[in-house]
Amino acid sequence: MLHLRNTCKQESYLLSLTMKPEGLQVTCDCSDNSKPYCDHIYGALQTLIGTLGESYFKKLLPEGAIQLAFKHRLCFDKMESSAGLDVSVREELQTVFWLDNLIVVTDLSAMLNLPADGPKSAKPFIAQEDKKPGEDGICYLWIVPYRNRFQPFVLPCAGKMNKAQTEVKQFYGFLSALQQPYDSLLTEAQQELNKTCFAHWQLAETLPGRLIKEGLVQCQTHPWFEILNYWRSLIEQLSQQAFVYAYFLHRVDQLKKDKPHKQRATGIFVSTDVPVVTFSLTDMGVYYQFRPEIWINRERVQEYEADTSFFVTHKNTLYLLGSLRDAAILQWMDQLEGVITVFKEHFAAFEQTILAPIRQHYTVTTNKTN
Repeated sequence: MLHLRNTCKQESYLLSLTMKPEGLQVTCDCSDNSKPYCDHIYGALQTLIGTLGESYFKKLLPEGAIQLAFKHRLCFDKMESSAGLDVSVREELQTVFWLDNLIVVTDLSAMLNLPADGPKSAKPFIAQEDKKPGEDGICYLWIVPYRNRFQPFVLPCAGKMNKAQTEVKQFYGFLSALQQPYDSLLTEAQQELNKTCFAHWQLAETLPGRLIKEGLVQCQTHPWFEILNYWRSLIEQLSQQAFVYAYFLHRVDQLKKDKPHKQRATGIFVSTDVPVVTFSLTDMGVYYQFRPEIWINRERVQEYEADTSFFVTHKNTLYLLGSLRDAAILQWMDQLEGVITVFKEHFAAFEQTILAPIRQHYTVTTNKTN
């Protein structure tokens, strides 16, 4: 129950707000019994909704934000105004189970039912000796569209090498590797790689930028599986290329008329190692924190990025995830800022809806802070 002092000019009354199974109950200690709800209640509700929004009343639910804020004062910020009392979870707690709508709408079963197979056996790839670059050379751009408008893809690109021939100092046009003057720079393996790159690009443009959006799987499974298989066929060949860059693209029309800007390109390595996804549940005292962990070659990675579908980047190295399920579950957690905070009052519900299903497919380790 929340008590609010409703004051206007010389009049002051105490309002009591209680969330019950049948809905919100509001009472006023004035003596007006002429109608079910007095003018003070209508005025107070109008001010609350106009200032704090209709979602404010969800915070009044049992074990909701208001009750928890008074119980766990160090975990919440309180804001008092003429409209009343509002609370918010402190930023360091990130996404909070039971209180955050992003978790409420999650279709976890759809993610966990995605294919979990490992990489298919790729066609044998025979590495050919690279042609020594002269003044010009061939590189590969891992294109990441602005705000993930569609799926990343890889484009071959010609460029001018530096004197030491250790990097591309100037890119030619995005599609320059297709132009005849640069055919002599391509090995036979690169010519085959380029064909795969362009077929992959055509498919990538037809798909949404994220496999998961607001906790829901986007599109049918088949095109996602198809694009993952393209990546599986590309990754080994890309790992053997001397010059690979991550490039953030603002507009698609830039591909046909512009040159890549050097300042938007970052040299990266491509690894054939497949990351392993696990989870940890840490007891922080009054709440738990649940987060994914990435393991590469049996070592846990401390810092990584997973904001693009299918990939993890760590120390300028690109790793392809092993399955659609791994990609979905990791992207979902990334959209929740990488951690779910669970107050112990809500742990039973969390265990039933999230923890137990995930444990059926992934290793979950438990630990406690000192």
